[in-house]
Amino acid sequence: EYALLKERVFDANPTVFPTSKYSSELFFWAFIMLFSRAARLSSKSSGEELALVPYADLMNHNPYSNTYIDAQRSGMPLISRTEEVAVYSDRNYKKFEQVFINYGEKGNADLLLLYGFALDRNPFDSVDISVGLSRDDPLFLSKKAYLDKSGRGMASVRFPLQLSRYPSELVDFLRLLLVEPEDLGMQPLDRVDFNEPISPSLERRVLVTMIGICESYIDQYPTTLAQDEQMIRDRGMFNTLTRQQRMAIRLRASEKRILLQTIKAVQEELLKLPTVVNDISAPVAAAGRSFDTMATKATVGNARSTFDWVDIKGKKPESSSSSTEGTGTTSSKKEDVAALSPSNSIAERRRRRRGFGDK
Repeated sequence: EYALLKERVFDANPTVFPTSKYSSELFFWAFIMLFSRAARLSSKSSGEELALVPYADLMNHNPYSNTYIDAQRSGMPLISRTEEVAVYSDRNYKKFEQVFINYGEKGNADLLLLYGFALDRNPFDSVDISVGLSRDDPLFLSKKAYLDKSGRGMASVRFPLQLSRYPSELVDFLRLLLVEPEDLGMQPLDRVDFNEPISPSLERRVLVTMIGICESYIDQYPTTLAQDEQMIRDRGMFNTLTRQQRMAIRLRASEKRILLQTIKAVQEELLKLPTVVNDISAPVAAAGRSFDTMATKATVGNARSTFDWVDIKGKKPESSSSSTEGTGTTSSKKEDVAALSPSNSIAERRRRRRGFGDK
């Protein structure tokens, strides 16, 4: 952004914007000040705008607070055009009691990046995962046309996972990405409703893929959850770290708990799926829908908000659990999950069930 601004504005008007006063360092400083201090005034008579409001920018964040800052008219009602900034309180406060505002529904990663802190109890903490269409997909052209028509295009889509829920649209989108010709039969791709189960094998591949994605994200961390929790419990050593380092360790530990809890919930749903389907006319159980409380659904093609959630039921992993705990599987269950490799084609699995393949 600075390079574009420098090329189009600063360099074109050097006398007005001297480099000494409009350097990249000062630009980044101003950018950080704006993002970390600005208040959004949505009730301004001239329209919504961002403003730097002295003293109001000192108020701290509480995700449970409904107190907010906004503009209002002062003076005689209906006559005065003077505007001021006001703090609208969500309750009565005692003398010397700290007043909190809400910076928005931000996870710890956003809070740490924008404001330099993370919360131990953050109801909006999340981990974003990205999924996208592969060019090696045999239905690549059809799926690309479907995504182009829906306005998504080839770009990867990010979905937020939280400790107790994940977006149901993630399941819908994976159905589109993982569907194979045998799943479709004679039905054209653009006539398929990916918001509903299509075949048991596709539902299984969706769940296996979700587990694989979460495991790949966990593998990218330099430490395990158990190591992070041991580091946090060792107060003597932990306090020797800088505040930023302590915040970063707490952040990555909370992200691992979210990923492990998602793996646990998906593995439980995976083990509920039938291994052999005898009645092809029987309804197909949806991936993860046994704990989906949403009554109405849109389609993938509508590009609806990713915040249409699937709730995860069951116990959350304990804070003292190791990186292998909290997955909800025994060794035999892990072997069952590992055996469901998405690389096996539908045709090969059907051949084995009918007795034509290797035993």
